[in-house]
Amino acid sequence: MKPLMLDLCCGLGGWSDGFLAAGWRCMGVDLADFSASYPGEFVQADLLTWEGWRGLRPLVVMSSPPCEEFSRWCMPWTRAKQPPQPDLSLWRRAELIARTLGVPLVQENVRGAQPWVGRSALHRGPFHLWGDVPAVVPDFAVRRKSVMYSPRRTAAAYAVRRAERAKIPFELARYFGQVFHPRA
Repeated sequence: MKPLMLDLCCGLGGWSDGFLAAGWRCMGVDLADFSASYPGEFVQADLLTWEGWRGLRPLVVMSSPPCEEFSRWCMPWTRAKQPPQPDLSLWRRAELIARTLGVPLVQENVRGAQPWVGRSALHRGPFHLWGDVPAVVPDFAVRRKSVMYSPRRTAAAYAVRRAERAKIPFELARYFGQVFHPRA
């Protein structure tokens, strides 16, 4: 039986792409409906109220909470307007789920999250990682997010582009899948 990875705030399934390639079963949870493109088992739910995790036996939890609120504070023109403090509820919920299940947790976000959640353990390009991050992670080419930019046409097209920009690079996800995979 394949080990289970729980992919919180999964988006298009960047973590799951790599974990599946490394021999895992993946279950993703997101508020938005990514069921048409998510590569594993998908649950559309509000992570803050979803209790389906209680019956699961994952070996690792990966989480990529939304970064927009953190990013807003990195922009001087927005910061000058004193936007609301970032909401850490999804971040803390992922911590609670992993701690209760007694499994490792890796959270991915942007550099701008550091003032609120502490210094990232590792980063590759714009992808910063916290939690149970392996001591050694190989270098690999990371696409610049600006390359993913395109003019906003419709709200739906913009949402898809934003999700594509946030997708975890396959090489990074596969490496983590290999590191956390149980050995027989």
